[in-house]
Amino acid sequence: MKSKRTGRIILAALPWFAMLGTAFAAPSDASGPSFDCGRVHSGINKLICATPDIAALDRKLAADFNNAKYQGGSDGSTLQAAEDAWLRDIRNKCADATCLRNAYQARDAKILDDSLRAASPASYADTRPFPVDPATWSEARSFVGQSCSSNPRDIHIARPGFSTPKGFLVIIGPGGFFVEALEKNATRFAFLVRVAGTSGACTIRDVAALPPPDKANAYLQCSIDDIGMGPGMRRAGKSDVVAFWTIDAEKSALQRQPVNVLGQGTIRCQQPESGE
Repeated sequence: MKSKRTGRIILAALPWFAMLGTAFAAPSDASGPSFDCGRVHSGINKLICATPDIAALDRKLAADFNNAKYQGGSDGSTLQAAEDAWLRDIRNKCADATCLRNAYQARDAKILDDSLRAASPASYADTRPFPVDPATWSEARSFVGQSCSSNPRDIHIARPGFSTPKGFLVIIGPGGFFVEALEKNATRFAFLVRVAGTSGACTIRDVAALPPPDKANAYLQCSIDDIGMGPGMRRAGKSDVVAFWTIDAEKSALQRQPVNVLGQGTIRCQQPESGE
């Protein structure tokens, strides 16, 4: 079903009879995989049963697969064929636990991504990350979890090669969170930062890639009732918002929200009031 507050898709649990006839059987142990470890013979299945975190990945994939298979807008037979091919050509060819973890995580991410696309094409298009050079994105992501600067009480992010885009002021959020924009090689990012109440220590919690300058060049503080507030962008002189992220304080994350979905609500934006 669709979450009214976030605009994202939540896969609801299906009744037990919907699980029948799929690539996965109901698990005999709640802590084990989606199949009965007492009946396995293959080396792959024995390895899954012997590795608790991979068993949990198998269990999660089974639930997401079955939910997606019966989701409106999905082609169950096509999904089943893809799952059979994945089992045959990818999972069952793994020789170690690392390969299995990567295979399960990639497959589950693909199923959830396809589920979101099928459930709400408009929401899917509006919540995809903006394309970024992989090396620059990896560098920006590497800052997450680090202090904002060499001085832990400095609430402005300082990183070699990154600078503040002209006109991009700091956006103050709830609970000690704020968002600061930085750019490198004309690629812009929004960094979510948390300032601890008593110590004043500043830590980078998340990062999102902003749209390129030809798509949007006005950086704003935006909000939607009952959803939240955070950074938004649009072209200078235009009223339509190109992208909008809310600050999820519970998850310490920036959540990109759909802006073109009917019933989403009015996005109200203004110039940030913070900055130098």
